[in-house]
Amino acid sequence: MSERPPNLEPSWLEVLADEFPKPHMVDLKAFLQEEKQRFTVYPAGKDIFRAFWLTPFDKVRVVILGQDPYHGPNQAHGLCFSVQRTIRPPPSLQNIFWELNRRRDHLVFVLWGKPAQAKASMIDRQRHVVLTAPHPSPYSANTGFFGCGHFEAINQHLVAGGEPPIDGSLPD
Repeated sequence: MSERPPNLEPSWLEVLADEFPKPHMVDLKAFLQEEKQRFTVYPAGKDIFRAFWLTPFDKVRVVILGQDPYHGPNQAHGLCFSVQRTIRPPPSLQNIFWELNRRRDHLVFVLWGKPAQAKASMIDRQRHVVLTAPHPSPYSANTGFFGCGHFEAINQHLVAGGEPPIDGSLPD
């Protein structure tokens, strides 16, 4: 008897359905279940696929991969480098805001940190833009994340492809 796939927004389920029964996904699920028995795991199970619910597959324009997920209570909630409004932004997110508000001026992959950059070979650079920089962590932001210009480059690429730019401003 095969297990049912995770509860995903329909467009993602259509795209990913064939992946869930594959050995690497079965092993990953077993690993996570075992880790949950031994440790506190973030985000909560209900939030693991939150990004997939908020953005249908055909609406994706930018993919950000990072390392060192948030490890404090109530920080991780299923969106990369994001916290709920009531949570003080961790240092990595503070650095992202600094770079975004300083540089505000077709699928873009943003790879922050060496583990994320190791995935670059999986991306077809003939079809997509790949931007790399050190992780925004306070330990490495000064080695190239600050000043990398990724937010400006993302918007330039989107506008050149006829897409609206991303408004990264924070609400009042």
